[in-house]
Amino acid sequence: MALNDLPKVSGTFTQVTGPQDSSLATFMSANDAAVSISPGLDNQRQNLNPDNKKVVFILGKTAAPNYIMREVLESIGEFGINSDIYITSSILKSQAQKDKAALPENQNFSFYEHLIHDVLDPVLERFDRRDGLQLDSYGNLHSHLQYTPRQMAEYYSNQGVSVNLYDISDPSLPEKDRNINDPSFVQKIANDGDIARAQNVRGMQIMQQPLIDAFENHTMNGNTTRIVNNHPGDVFAFPGTNIAFWARMKNYIQNVWTSHVIEYDSKDPNKGVDKGPFLRRTTDKLKAGKTLMQDMLGMKSRVAGMIVDDITTVFNGAEPSATPQASYSQFADKPKKNYTHATHQEWLDAHKHGVKVVDPQKYIDALVSDYASGLSTEIRDTLKHELAKAVRDWQDHYIDIYRKTYNGANPPEYDADPKNYLVQVPPPYSPPSQGLFSAPGNP
Repeated sequence: MALNDLPKVSGTFTQVTGPQDSSLATFMSANDAAVSISPGLDNQRQNLNPDNKKVVFILGKTAAPNYIMREVLESIGEFGINSDIYITSSILKSQAQKDKAALPENQNFSFYEHLIHDVLDPVLERFDRRDGLQLDSYGNLHSHLQYTPRQMAEYYSNQGVSVNLYDISDPSLPEKDRNINDPSFVQKIANDGDIARAQNVRGMQIMQQPLIDAFENHTMNGNTTRIVNNHPGDVFAFPGTNIAFWARMKNYIQNVWTSHVIEYDSKDPNKGVDKGPFLRRTTDKLKAGKTLMQDMLGMKSRVAGMIVDDITTVFNGAEPSATPQASYSQFADKPKKNYTHATHQEWLDAHKHGVKVVDPQKYIDALVSDYASGLSTEIRDTLKHELAKAVRDWQDHYIDIYRKTYNGANPPEYDADPKNYLVQVPPPYSPPSQGLFSAPGNP
């Protein structure tokens, strides 16, 4: 079967090719496919989910799931489909994995990946606790704004759709409480007969057989509940992790996400990661001059559409077609060893190759616009200050650990343009002062 014959996203929803509404489109400069699903009426909700079933989402605490889930949760929420969301973090087992992840360059990539979860959402949560969720004058989500999974859960729970959020990513938690393969978590899944489908979006823990069995012991409309992995790359060319980096390094010309059923193989050196039956993929051109963060976030609407298509197929009573990867001719050329974190030398080569993790200032500006455009000056200024402060603190720390690790050398991205690399921190929000003539009681 040829690559062009691989199934793409089908027509359960409407795809509109055109620029995005948010500033992220300017940041991405991409004509990404926007997903549009008509708002669900009460009878649509009842027809699509009469048995009150749910989807389980296992998310990494990275940037892409935040952007993707804004569209996914709105789409399925309008159809009354319930959700349980688990935000997870990696649990590195081998010393080799820990050593690679500890490299300054990989810590740097991780910092920007986690910036929304670790900094942006806590700032917004403070305002939400004080003022309530930021909604339009009709009490609906602002169509132009991004919302975090926490905010989406709050909104749809207030609309009568059950959306439960469990953040188990905190590294201070005992490992068993963060581990989705822990027997207590497996039992929780096994006991929940309402689960109809599960979606993994950049959750980095390898799902082992007891957890897979716990999901697959459930059914909906006679169809087995499956866990779907949404892989940020061409699963035939780039299995593993850190795929945005490797696609750039290998001069790949397409930005691809692939969905497949998750399987586990204890005898496989890769434990079956990214080898399960193929479901669908979505693609766009990999545009020259973009950063790795732009590559990851620029596919948000396409990936959301792929996920929604899979879920609505299930809730319409059908089983999405899954085909063993070995049935495709591309499988013969699939790398035997999965990709992983880059080494120091590979990061140096990447810099020479023009690969760049992020433009820090532009990324901050895009986040503020996407999550707070049109909101109060206090929210926007506070968010920009907190993000910039976190980034600048990290930059200073990154340069320090880089020098200590590599005999006094500077990060090449800093050496190339120190003045523009370092983020300038704006002052915190200050309420407008009331002058003598504007004070209460004065004319």
